[in-house]
Amino acid sequence: MLHAACSAAGFSPRVAHHAKEWVAVTALVARGFGVCLLPRLAPVPPEHAVRRLPLAGAPAPPQRLVACVRRGSGGRPAVARGPEALHRPAREMSPGTG
Repeated sequence: MLHAACSAAGFSPRVAHHAKEWVAVTALVARGFGVCLLPRLAPVPPEHAVRRLPLAGAPAPPQRLVACVRRGSGGRPAVARGPEALHRPAREMSPGTG
């Protein structure tokens, strides 16, 4: 997504660092090593001097919600209703991706 956004803005980013943990990513940004795309719910330690800026424009970035259940419990009616309840509004919000 970052590459597509930069390309649309007319440049290609130079990627020098890769990190998988959000705390590590925001630490790199706080130390001046670049920028990142960060999910709204990702934690940012208060000591990391970073600022969140919402993305604007079209298309809106996709969001993915993951539901987890204990192995073997998916056949229980009460457990199965949880992911079903999440799928319905997700399909309504993003037609064609259900």
